[in-house]
Amino acid sequence: MAELSGGMVDRLAALIVEPGEDAIGGGAAFLAELKADPGRVGLKTLLIEIEKLERVRAIGLPADLFAHASERQVAAWRARAAALYPSDLRAAPEAVRLTLLAALCWARSAEITDALVDLLLQLVHGIGARAENRVEHELISDLRRVRGKEGILFRLAEAAVEHPDDTVRDALFPVVDEGTLRDLVREAKATDQAFRQRVRTVLRSSYSSHYRRMLPRLLGALELQCANTAYRPVMDALDLLSRYANRPGQDRFYPVAERVPVEGVVPRDWRPAVIDDTGRTERIPYELCVLRALRDAIRRREISVTGANRWRDPEDDLPADFDANRDVHYAALRQPPDPRAFIADLQQRLGSALTSLDRAIAGGDASGVRVTTRRGEPWIAVAALDAQPEPQTLHALKQEVLRRWGMFDLLDLLKHADVFTDFTSEFGSVASREITSRTVLRRRLLLVLFALGTNMGIKHIVDGTDDAGETEATLRRVRRLYINRDNLRRAIAKLVNATFATRERGLWGEGTACASDSKKFGSWSSNLMTEWHARYGGPGVMIYWHVERKSLCIYSQLKTCSASEVAAILEGLLRHETSAEIDRNYTDTHGASIVGFAFCHLLGFRLLPRFKRIGAARLYGPGLQGDPTWRELASVMS
Repeated sequence: MAELSGGMVDRLAALIVEPGEDAIGGGAAFLAELKADPGRVGLKTLLIEIEKLERVRAIGLPADLFAHASERQVAAWRARAAALYPSDLRAAPEAVRLTLLAALCWARSAEITDALVDLLLQLVHGIGARAENRVEHELISDLRRVRGKEGILFRLAEAAVEHPDDTVRDALFPVVDEGTLRDLVREAKATDQAFRQRVRTVLRSSYSSHYRRMLPRLLGALELQCANTAYRPVMDALDLLSRYANRPGQDRFYPVAERVPVEGVVPRDWRPAVIDDTGRTERIPYELCVLRALRDAIRRREISVTGANRWRDPEDDLPADFDANRDVHYAALRQPPDPRAFIADLQQRLGSALTSLDRAIAGGDASGVRVTTRRGEPWIAVAALDAQPEPQTLHALKQEVLRRWGMFDLLDLLKHADVFTDFTSEFGSVASREITSRTVLRRRLLLVLFALGTNMGIKHIVDGTDDAGETEATLRRVRRLYINRDNLRRAIAKLVNATFATRERGLWGEGTACASDSKKFGSWSSNLMTEWHARYGGPGVMIYWHVERKSLCIYSQLKTCSASEVAAILEGLLRHETSAEIDRNYTDTHGASIVGFAFCHLLGFRLLPRFKRIGAARLYGPGLQGDPTWRELASVMS
């Protein structure tokens, strides 16, 4: 309360005024908008979010308002304020009311800024992708209208398949003469140039007629900062755009005396479209280049956004005492502070591993791994593993479990799990107090969790369990006040840890590995979180699982259908919060990333992905002047 001025108090109080009253700034209607997430990606959504951010900032809350409180405490206040109705806030004491409203506005300011940056990144990408798709369809239609090309390509493919070992002159030239092939190549190059030029034209038209009006609002809403001198041209270009954002549209070119950054901002293939023959810089294509450069810099975290959370300055992610206690933090990661010692150790280990593999292949002790050739190219051949026979006792064990316990109702299973572990105690209310007895609350929580986990829905649970004595309204209130991501993660961790505690280690062993993979779940296309999956087809979402010893899921997360799996792998390894000691992770081919290997090595995990084309892989050497010659591996060394 002491941090809030009189004007801030009045503006916070106006958020819960009913619309029929003198609702300055929208009152309770704006409070509902403030709690809502952005809609579908588009210019309209971007402008709505900018206006929402400006109205939140107009309250004037200091940036360090909650510097004395922990992030978990502020998150709890924010969740509590989001779950309460305006009437509940009006009935609360003034200090509580203003604290909750301030926490909500303060947290939502950062969340809206993050959402605004996400919308910007998706919009800039979408503008270019739509232009390329449109031009691609046009050129494909043109290609289909030219007669004879399909037959030429078919005859070439047929000759190549029938004579795979012959030279091009012997196999292809008798079918299609060399002059025709040169003409096709020449035409394809001309088509490629025409494609790029046409994309730039369509992109410019779309941006200037529709998307360009977002530029002044966007540059005014986001405060960008950069500490990397290599990206200084991008910041200078943004400053130039800010100064000319409100200039009349008839100013097609920047003044000749104006300094316009080009290097590091305008790609080479765009320069003919940006700079004319007289050296003048055209504004519209230059603005497109700046937006693309800004998108790349933000995604690389080279340019940060003040007031954001996810897109904040990466230096803020370091511990506050990192500089003072650098050795302590490096010791926690089990890495040397000196980068030269780290690199030397890595080079030594890599050289030793290559030497061991080379000797094993030469001696025939590499478990079937050998270096051969395929179609004249070096190839790493790996012997296929035979399927393991099913244990004889497994079928008998299944039959005994079925005879002893029979078919077990899933809701009863959930209830017994809570009886043994009391995981429902982890579900605390975001409200200020609890009136319902814990016994009644436990029954309602189990019903809600069952409804959500099986996707039956709360209404079907109420209709199908008349003897429970619960109404849909009471269960939905429990869902709103008790079920959130943090509570669910704590309950899952408690259930998993209890299973680890009762697991017979003589039978299960000391497992330190887990496997991770994603699964697509179909959902309605009208759902705002739904995406179209390019590989599996259909609308849906992706859930990424970390499973310990094929038994327990220790972490699950929602990811976009197009996102890389490397970030999801690292998040599950670092944040599962269970008692499992995980030091290695198995994943599929999508996890085989050099960046993923690097981060897992730095953090002390072993990344063990499957390789779809391991035969075509190439091996890196340590890069030392005295590297030995690995004779067996020489053909597959890079």
